[in-house]
Amino acid sequence: MIPTLVLLLACDGGPSFLGGPDEVDDSGVIDSADTADSDLDDSGDTTDTEDTEDTEDTEPPEPVVPWDFDDVFGLPNLDDDDSNGKPDYDQSAVPAAENDLASFVIPTASVEAMPDGESVKLLLSGDSDQIRIYKGGAQILGQGSDSATTLTLAREVTLEVEFGTFGAQGALKVQRLSATGEVLDAADVVLLSSPLMFNHHLQEAEEIWVVSTRYGASNNDAMLQSFRDVLGSAFTEVDGNLYRQDPWIQDEIELANLDAPEHRVKVILDLIRDRDLDDFPEDEVEGPDYLRLVYGSGRATSQDYGGNLEISPPVTVGGTEYPFGRFFYGDDGQLDPHDKLVEAVEDNTLQAPFTQSIKWLCVGHVDEYHTFIPDPTSSKGFKLVVADVDAGYAFLEGLAGSTSLPKYRVHGYDSAAEILNDNKLRAHNEDRRDDYIEPNVTILKRELGLTEADIIRAPALFEEVRGCMGTDAALIPGTVNLTVANVAGGGIDLMAPDPFFRAQENNQSSDAFITEWNSLMPSGVTTHFVDNWDIYHLALGEVHCGTNVQRTPAEDWWDVAVDLVEDM
Repeated sequence: MIPTLVLLLACDGGPSFLGGPDEVDDSGVIDSADTADSDLDDSGDTTDTEDTEDTEDTEPPEPVVPWDFDDVFGLPNLDDDDSNGKPDYDQSAVPAAENDLASFVIPTASVEAMPDGESVKLLLSGDSDQIRIYKGGAQILGQGSDSATTLTLAREVTLEVEFGTFGAQGALKVQRLSATGEVLDAADVVLLSSPLMFNHHLQEAEEIWVVSTRYGASNNDAMLQSFRDVLGSAFTEVDGNLYRQDPWIQDEIELANLDAPEHRVKVILDLIRDRDLDDFPEDEVEGPDYLRLVYGSGRATSQDYGGNLEISPPVTVGGTEYPFGRFFYGDDGQLDPHDKLVEAVEDNTLQAPFTQSIKWLCVGHVDEYHTFIPDPTSSKGFKLVVADVDAGYAFLEGLAGSTSLPKYRVHGYDSAAEILNDNKLRAHNEDRRDDYIEPNVTILKRELGLTEADIIRAPALFEEVRGCMGTDAALIPGTVNLTVANVAGGGIDLMAPDPFFRAQENNQSSDAFITEWNSLMPSGVTTHFVDNWDIYHLALGEVHCGTNVQRTPAEDWWDVAVDLVEDM
């Protein structure tokens, strides 16, 4: 019974001594005599020597100190929060306006449970040349400093972690040391910075840009008004007078994100197109929490433009998940995007790139013959919409041949019958189908794990363009060259070029092409047909070419892709 009494009295806070506890009567007074009588035999020795010795030799248990910490997921600190023209990580001191550092906390519960005299040792490994750790604004670990340090703590402490590049990887070993320096406990903390994640069409649209443009009597006022009406405050009109009326904002920039639990930085990839919109990122976008990147230099080809750089929605291919989609671009067999850009995509994203052939297109961009749209009814969440020649001719064959097409006189046709009966045009489109369009669809199916059920075949026809060395552009305005405007709190709005396949230009309800397109669209998707004929279509581009969209990250990479970041 003595061990039981010891435990009970210890829990109740009662007095004790080495030879065992005193008996306490109902009044709380110790009865030493009763205790002596019960514990001594006739010779005066204790009768339970073994139990007494066990009690004397038992040491108090070690205090339980919680020693488990959250991993740290942050951002590469490459923006310019103090607007001094230098990346923040390249500066000798943390800018006063800095907000891109991640936090590592040794909490109150851990500190208060540590006995007096104990300390904490931190050991940094991994990409230590791209990681810095601060305490109270002073650097204690990482690039330019030590790889280990010891802290004596009196209260909870928050350390700040700064990363210097995309996907930086480190490990922080957190040791609890005794007063004599013995390691009593240790925990390993993962340190990871965000990869570069380019936007895909399933992400919500935050801001959509179109340049106001005027060439002589032609302008894009009607298109601008359509965007205002549909998108409201999510739409931003860029003053074309500042950029010599350059309308091709899709080609000047590509947009992406860096993301972390505590913060986000929007990324603008300033492409080496360097035409009249070249200053747009610096003038309109770059600043705190916006990072501008440039990869490559020198003279650009059309393959370096944003319309040729696209990202699929998230897919799973052969058991491999791509939670942020896959990056793809077109090449013409000789030219492709600048090597520095391709290397940056391969090294800094989780969006494993692949290529398609665009050598048959005059402008040479992948957005000219297919796109991805959200599909709430699909298990994958999207559909691939392909410009389909067979669907184009099937559509024409269902029309009255007399259907007047006044807009198409510029292409050399007055009616639907004239297009349908142009055998040279048909043979040309069928060649393009067999040599390029369908082989590219096969690539998309293979690289993205798609089946025919994931594809919408939209009517389309192409024509050879004078002055383009035998290459093509859209004859019927390329409705697949559209902008997905899925603004938070709104619906799924597609801003597509008006096909003008009708006699009365102002009466879209009479347009058989629009009726056909709408019949193909998934439930929950609304297409708005905007007039882009003069400024864009006749200049061999369409709506997508003249817009750009910043989008909200759809997934948290630290939840779904830590293993992929660690494999970068």
